[in-house]
Amino acid sequence: MSLRPSAWSACRTNRWCRNCCARPCRSSRTQRCRECRNPTKFEAAYDAILFAALAVFAAQGYRITAAQGHHRIALEGLVGSIGGSQLLLDELDGLLSIRNEKYTGFATVRAPDMRLALEHARRIHDDTSHWLREHFPGMLKP
Repeated sequence: MSLRPSAWSACRTNRWCRNCCARPCRSSRTQRCRECRNPTKFEAAYDAILFAALAVFAAQGYRITAAQGHHRIALEGLVGSIGGSQLLLDELDGLLSIRNEKYTGFATVRAPDMRLALEHARRIHDDTSHWLREHFPGMLKP
């Protein structure tokens, strides 16, 4: 099972959510970094999306385990929680597929895929922050 109740205290969860979601998305910084290559930017954007999903689960008292398919479960839960569309879920699933290809050794991150990942990271950061403020107002700094 990829989802289990978290043993974290409310205090640790609050601190974790503040650290994860209250700051600007790391991917926006990497976009300005001219030395960063597309795969690096893509990874940063994907990680920002995944961390947003983890924050949503942590806020609700759950954590994602390392079981098979845990990234997909995290992304599905994120989209469901923030009220995202099926199109968003499909696009995030596509980003997950690109991310997973790196393990085959044949991964190539095209510029349009990198831009899509960065756009989604920014949007999900904003949507997750809004969702946390609405459902768990004490978790984020004002």
